[in-house]
Amino acid sequence: MNKQAAFTLIELVLVIVVLAILSSVAIPKFINLKSDAELASMKEMRAALVSARDLNYALVEINPGNKNSNSTIYTKDNGEQFRIRGNYPDGRWVNNGIQTFESLVSFDDVTLITTSTCPEDGSDWCVHHKGQLWFTSRQYSDAAVGHGFVIFPKGNNFNQIRCYVYYFTPNPSGLSTTGIIPVVGIDSSECG
Repeated sequence: MNKQAAFTLIELVLVIVVLAILSSVAIPKFINLKSDAELASMKEMRAALVSARDLNYALVEINPGNKNSNSTIYTKDNGEQFRIRGNYPDGRWVNNGIQTFESLVSFDDVTLITTSTCPEDGSDWCVHHKGQLWFTSRQYSDAAVGHGFVIFPKGNNFNQIRCYVYYFTPNPSGLSTTGIIPVVGIDSSECG
């Protein structure tokens, strides 16, 4: 009396249905991992930019004698320099050889580029300088002057995909008094 065990057709269909339901729930979660990782990185970058802005503003306020004569460059006690606007770090990654944010924050794998698309074969993140009109046209600020930058992931074009961190100093160059606090934000409305 050998009895052979096998699945019935109903049991096989039931297993297939259960697997289909599980995959329909699990696959979207795995697909969103990339956009979740980008958003987490952007949140970390924003926090680092805010900290750098606030810490270096405090340095300038505590020791205003370290500003140059036209209030555009601040020299730290260790000799490092960064550009300022209204006593806040200027909204440029690098400006005329002076590394403002490139030296104030340490981001791995961020490259300054002059185009609007971060190449797929380069760094994971790109940074691009932008003027006041770019920030006001997106309603991040209503300032009439200023300068800033955008950090965005590789493969993206920051003019076409709103998936980036931004920093904007709404102050004129050479302002010797405390200006308006720079805007630091994230636009993740089109990430992923």
